[in-house]
Amino acid sequence: MKGIVVSGKGEGGKFLSMQEYGEQIFKKYGIKPYPGTLNIKVGRKIFNDIKAAGGDIISGFIKNGREYGDVICFPSRIFDIKCLVMLPQKTSHEDVVEVAADVFIREKYGIEDGDEVEFIFLPLLKKSMKRRTRASPFIGNKHGKITIFYDPPFKNGRRDLCDGEGNEREYGKTLPSMDVASIIFEGEGKEEMEMLMDFVKKFYGRLSPLRRIDYSVISEWQIEVKTKKN
Repeated sequence: MKGIVVSGKGEGGKFLSMQEYGEQIFKKYGIKPYPGTLNIKVGRKIFNDIKAAGGDIISGFIKNGREYGDVICFPSRIFDIKCLVMLPQKTSHEDVVEVAADVFIREKYGIEDGDEVEFIFLPLLKKSMKRRTRASPFIGNKHGKITIFYDPPFKNGRRDLCDGEGNEREYGKTLPSMDVASIIFEGEGKEEMEMLMDFVKKFYGRLSPLRRIDYSVISEWQIEVKTKKN
């Protein structure tokens, strides 16, 4: 995914320097965040899609009578380093994501405002949203707003198309809230699907068929997994 580097207001650095956020980030991702973020303008539609997809949550807290909000986080990679794409709950941004890493990204890579940068989302574990949808069975290569694949997704195969177009073959289907492995992508998503399946194979047991959720611009691969909790 690509975006344009823009200046921030310095708020990200102030919050990342707070122990309450920093300790959670290190515990979950092994990143000791540099006290500053790289602001990347991705556009309002992609910003809203990322927010709607939802990621891992760094919990907010109350300190000295002030409330600090949750932060939606996505493990990612920019250049050759692991980073976090972050969307603070309390943000004035409408089209800009903040990127945190354990280095000063601007200095390390000589980045200036107006430069185009590219980053890639990595797989993560999160809690899915419970959804009640309409579904219809299909054999072929078509997909709907939510598609459940029973055969390989890049070949003609059996699948359920959810939130469809009022087809007479539709039936009600509930997608429960469960632990899912997830990855966000823009475009075809074949490479991201392979990354997700490797992630599941390495760390978790697979519980459900693969599903694809299409937002306005980006999409998400999602699969229910067996964790130590379930």
